[in-house]
This record gives sequence, C-alpha cells and structure tokens, in this order.
Amino acid sequence: MSRRIVLADFFSGCGGTSRGFADAGIVPELAIDWDPDAVASFRLNFPATAILERDIRDLEVDEVEAALRLPGDPIRLFAGCAPCQPFADTATSRPIGTAARSYCSTSSGSWRL
Repeated sequence: MSRRIVLADFFSGCGGTSRGFADAGIVPELAIDWDPDAVASFRLNFPATAILERDIRDLEVDEVEAALRLPGDPIRLFAGCAPCQPFADTATSRPIGTAARSYCSTSSGSWRL
C-alpha cells in the first residue's frame, strides 16, 4: 500500500499553489502566511487546512512539525513559493529584501522536518 502525500504550503497566499497540488491529489494540510487578506481567502478556498498566520521567521520548526503529525505517517511535501507581492506589476513599493529574507529563513529550518 502506498503512503499518501500531504502538503505544507509556505507563503501560501490565497492558495494558488495548494490548488494546483490539490487538483493533482495532494492534500494541503498546512498553510503559512502573514497577510490577513490572503489568509482569509485561503480559508475560504481550503476550510479544512490548518493555517499558521504569522511571519515565517517567527515560527519554530516544532510548530510546523506538530501541525504535520498526522496518522498513517504520510509523505510530507513542502512548497515554498516566494512571496509575489514585491514582484507584481501593481506593487507600490518593492520590499524585495524582506521577501528574500523570509524565503531564505524557510530553507534554513525545513531540513529538520
């Protein structure tokens, strides 16, 4: 019997990455984002998914690990799409440094999971 695959969506936004994985049969079990509007949209799109709503740099690896402690020992897939706001055509400012630091912080902690 094959193990199921579950998704942890870092920088989840409203859930575009999660939607693609869900359409492919991979269940989004955890989303992480700090933008309240994006999180509200994500909740509408994926009401059964756990969400950690805060800056990823303030998260402890143990919190993510606890959220993904699921029955059946699933395979955990981590998606870390870079925040798109600084790169959007409609952006009024471009805080690329902050986005890059957040994205790099993710990779430094994910090896433990």
